[in-house]
Amino acid sequence: IRIQVRFKQVPTSPLFIGLEMRYVPFTLSPMMMYTKNLLLKAMGTAIDGEIYQTPGEDPAVVAGEPEPPTFAMPLWAIDQFHVANLG
Repeated sequence: IRIQVRFKQVPTSPLFIGLEMRYVPFTLSPMMMYTKNLLLKAMGTAIDGEIYQTPGEDPAVVAGEPEPPTFAMPLWAIDQFHVANLG
């Protein structure tokens, strides 16, 4: 996937890219939970802890708007990107 973004103003804070999914109820086995946490910790260590992950909140249990399953990390950690001057 190739994405081109043009900002009207130069960003003053770090940029993040993330995924937001719909909530599907499931339970991870203890081994899968351990593996998921191990991978998240390894990724977080590689990018200075700038990672966010949540399995989401069950809409049947939460009053108000539930948080969907989400994963986000800094844009610089995803892949290559090139900043070019106008012209």
